[in-house]
Amino acid sequence: MTCLPKFSFRYIVQVAVTLHFFSRTGNVIYLIPLATFETVLWRSLRQLHCSHENVAVFLCKQMNHDRVRWTKFSNWPTGMAELPNLAIPLDLREQLLSPEQLSILTFLQYPLPSIVHAADATNCGIESYFSPLLPTVVTAERIRTIPIPPFTIVEQLGKHPELTSAKSVVCAHAPGSNNERIPTWCLKFWLKVLHIKPIKQEWLAAEESLQKMRQRRDCTDETLALISQIYNMLSCISWSEDLKGFSARISTRFLATYLTVDWLNDEHESQMLDLLRHEIHYRGNMKIDVGDIFFISRLKEVSKRPADYGSSSCYIWLRRKGEELNDGTFNKFVVISNIRQNHWVAIVVDFECFQIHYGDSLGMVIDEELEDALTWWIYIQKMEMLTGNSPGHNKGGRRGILVCQTFSSDA
Repeated sequence: MTCLPKFSFRYIVQVAVTLHFFSRTGNVIYLIPLATFETVLWRSLRQLHCSHENVAVFLCKQMNHDRVRWTKFSNWPTGMAELPNLAIPLDLREQLLSPEQLSILTFLQYPLPSIVHAADATNCGIESYFSPLLPTVVTAERIRTIPIPPFTIVEQLGKHPELTSAKSVVCAHAPGSNNERIPTWCLKFWLKVLHIKPIKQEWLAAEESLQKMRQRRDCTDETLALISQIYNMLSCISWSEDLKGFSARISTRFLATYLTVDWLNDEHESQMLDLLRHEIHYRGNMKIDVGDIFFISRLKEVSKRPADYGSSSCYIWLRRKGEELNDGTFNKFVVISNIRQNHWVAIVVDFECFQIHYGDSLGMVIDEELEDALTWWIYIQKMEMLTGNSPGHNKGGRRGILVCQTFSSDA
């Protein structure tokens, strides 16, 4: 058997990002930030099976992050922490659940139970699931063939008081198995499947997208080579690993989106900005600084109450950023801004040429509020700026060339 090379996570993301750009011809830019405190905190709370958003909001406010943007994780088994300690037997655990060290390609072939539609599983009461009798089905092979109820029912079963005295669970939701009884620890198995199943579906969609891309008539040799690289990578990395080498540790699950034409979220934007920073550092002698997605929103905020800029501790980092650009530490500042919550634009502030380059893949002109905030900030830093139709202010003509060239040169 041929031993495939080990790939760094940074390289994996670079290739995946490049393929994503190839698959979204015409949408030049999707970038942005370092993963933020809010995102990291939210993910940590979810991993701890904590569903109390108010706790996270409170902590974020204490960190002066009053505009909290949450990353939602669908179908996450929030009730798992509240289940009794019903451990899955070790000898059956490996047979029932996908081993964490499985590669993504092998994970796609791993069988998991189907999930019954919610409408079909609500015809019987929760009490009918519990039995004082011993289980009739105890083998992993048989348990895995029984479909599982939707998350709402499994969560209710895990919180029900009868669970503490029941000796088995009746498969009341499954018409073909409604007379069979399984061990009570199967509730934890069901919850784990409800978490794993969406991950598998995302990777299946990504693999389907790769196949469609490969079969397109306009698929170039360069794209075919990228697809082959992706398949090699998917056979080397685990489906349950965390990505390393970036500003925040997130699951390899997030790589799946790069292989599709789905919209990217903040985690993806953070990874791509990290890659941009890494490329700038690798090339050396490039006095370019890269901001995050929250830079523009905070800048707009303080531009409306300028008195806070010099006095509030919330904006110390913003003042320092301006000072670094003003004293020559950096001569260019690259940042991305979200427009109308559904579109990203690129902004490059060139402090050497006293220009602002605004890149919009849709060809739109700069938003007035955004332009006012940038103008105000540059004025505060005692930098001159040309506006209107003068040659110094490029509106919409450069569609994030700096960022795109960085990615394309790494492909």
